[in-house]
Amino acid sequence: MGLAPNARSLGDAARREPSTPQSDFWPIKLGTTPILDPQRPTPPGVIFMTTSELGALDDAMACCGRYTLRNTQHQSFAGLTTDGGMIFAVHSKFGGKSVLSMGAFDRHGTPVVPEDRYQKAMSKIVPKAEKVIVMDAKSTSGPLGIKTNGSNPRAGVYASNKQIIFDFGFTVADDNWSIDADASMEMDWKGNPTKQVYRAKGRYDEFSLGGRAERAGTATTQVIEAAYDNGRYNVGAKRSQSGGARNLEVNAGMKIGKNATLGVYWKPDVRPPTQAPKPRTFSKDEVVPFEDYSNFGITFKLEI
Repeated sequence: MGLAPNARSLGDAARREPSTPQSDFWPIKLGTTPILDPQRPTPPGVIFMTTSELGALDDAMACCGRYTLRNTQHQSFAGLTTDGGMIFAVHSKFGGKSVLSMGAFDRHGTPVVPEDRYQKAMSKIVPKAEKVIVMDAKSTSGPLGIKTNGSNPRAGVYASNKQIIFDFGFTVADDNWSIDADASMEMDWKGNPTKQVYRAKGRYDEFSLGGRAERAGTATTQVIEAAYDNGRYNVGAKRSQSGGARNLEVNAGMKIGKNATLGVYWKPDVRPPTQAPKPRTFSKDEVVPFEDYSNFGITFKLEI
């Protein structure tokens, strides 16, 4: 973090706040050290430090470091986890608005997504914030990044050695209507888009309308859906296109009891294969889905 010449540390007395050790989370005492010498290889800023003498943590031990930077205030927190990792957070105030950033490292020093239980443990010792930014991952082995939690609009940025992913979304809602939209773009490090996904959905009373567009390389997919559902009767239509293939599906249904639903569907674009399919083999250990090439059908669903 850059530090202006007039930045000052609040001192040990101001930053000693009681904290209670928890069974799966041990707060670490932190202090702040301003780095102002331009001749040092370390960039000017503030370093949050702790000692290796953790010892027995008690209610009197502080677990945070603070400093002020012009008209902003920043406070750091950190703690050890039972699996040998570390979770950290920085609470900042800018012009009266508060932001909390949170992340974690495993026992080997690799950045990881902080587990929910550790986020909850950390939330007990950090001030509440209007916006929370948490380290996140697209999948177990996917790109690592950060995302906003509980905010609207919401956003996320993820990166790996091959790609960068940007996510964005927002939700607007009232008593009887809502609009939800999100977008995601993947690109390589040269700035060339490799995949784009856009989704939007709106609802008004029992009516809903949604759509999705996706582009991966030269392959494109578009889907639009409309539906009406009042709890007993429902009707819907779905139109999709993937490359040169198009598909239309219309369905309707109604509840005929507490747990039973009767429905009909029409799929005019479904065509049977031009060649006979390969013989199917059945096994008690494998469920083979039934391929339906019918254009019209009646369904009956019973919930037990």
